[in-house]
Amino acid sequence: MLVAGYAIDHGAELFASRHRGMANHGVTVDAFIDVDQLAERLRRAAKGAGQSWPLISAPLEAAQGNVARGQAVVALFYRLMWAFGDPRPVVYFDPRTADRQSAVSLRAKCVVIDHEYTLITSANLTDRGQTRNLDAGAALEDRGVAASLERQWLKLVDAGVVVRA
Repeated sequence: MLVAGYAIDHGAELFASRHRGMANHGVTVDAFIDVDQLAERLRRAAKGAGQSWPLISAPLEAAQGNVARGQAVVALFYRLMWAFGDPRPVVYFDPRTADRQSAVSLRAKCVVIDHEYTLITSANLTDRGQTRNLDAGAALEDRGVAASLERQWLKLVDAGVVVRA
């Protein structure tokens, strides 16, 4: 499974079924995220859970450079939104999205399942994006489209535009 998303909230609820699929059926998940947006969502999740963001985000604040900052955000993602343990998704990010001053963002919202089913949408993986916003998307059952989209992301990895956390 490939998932790309700009904004994510309620991760523990959203990803529970993905974890079960990974644990019980050998499903693999590659996730592509926007670092700065995910950091903001993690801050909100910590606050909502009554956790001290300054305390748990210390490694993030201490991170030097965009790659280290991205890796720190992914570590917090595993802690706050993927608290299930192993298996875990492989998370990729564009280091430029870790720079708070950068105009670059990973805005894509798409899912590819079983190299066949594709969802491309304007909806974020947030409560608001799924329940209140008026968004549009297309769900396709086409191996060619799925393969093309997967290749697009893998080319970004191969070119070093996005890196593995």
